[in-house]
Amino acid sequence: MTTMIEIPLSDTNEVIELYSDQLPEGDEVLGILRQEKAHLSIWVNLAYYKQNKTKDFIKVLEASRTDANINYRDYEKDQIASTRYARSILCTRS
Repeated sequence: MTTMIEIPLSDTNEVIELYSDQLPEGDEVLGILRQEKAHLSIWVNLAYYKQNKTKDFIKVLEASRTDANINYRDYEKDQIASTRYARSILCTRS
């Protein structure tokens, strides 16, 4: 099932729409997330959809630890989800 993920554009009411089955390469996604100062929740959702691309999955999750915007209510829940996803991928690699 294809899911649309919206990344709000900084200083506008517009969004970038990404579809889970057509996500760009990890570096391009990271550039968008960093430029738009996206909430951690968006980083986590994108990382989740990229689980089939382990290298990109890890890259997005690792970058989210320092680059994601956590200036919103209940961001701690997204931090927990990020940690859970990271652990799951590490367990499957062992």
